[in-house]
Amino acid sequence: MRVFLDTEFTDFTDPRLISAGLVAEDGQEFYCELAEGWGIADCSHFVYHFVLPQLENTHRLTRTEAGKALVAWLVTLGDSLTVVFDVREDWRLFIDLIAPYRAANLKLAAHWLNDWTTPVGTRRHAILESILSDEDRRHHALVDARALREAVLRTESEFKKRGF
Repeated sequence: MRVFLDTEFTDFTDPRLISAGLVAEDGQEFYCELAEGWGIADCSHFVYHFVLPQLENTHRLTRTEAGKALVAWLVTLGDSLTVVFDVREDWRLFIDLIAPYRAANLKLAAHWLNDWTTPVGTRRHAILESILSDEDRRHHALVDARALREAVLRTESEFKKRGF
């Protein structure tokens, strides 16, 4: 099964995980915000103004709690998952979070959507931007993960209908 991942983090220079949103292909969801490991002073101007206002402050967990909860959720989906993401840092931050708690039988494959210049990638990006353009909660990890899932599935459907 595929799982669509989005994270929010402090900046690209020294990224520290703020929140993680994941949506399984079948629609099941996981969301958490980290209560530690980052601070407002670590955040870029962009993150301060566009990401932090989206935080709910109701799903705040320690790194340990978040890592364990995420692994527990992942294993309910199966023992072989493909994690789909469009920003390289998302994968690294995700792996760093779950590594200490990962079940030995949980196989994870990474699928980085870095094909923006191909016809499929260009169309997927256009759909993603269309979905998020009217979204008040853009830059919320779960909202963005939902949008990524929808964009990928719609793009696949469109190209399948065209015989690709």
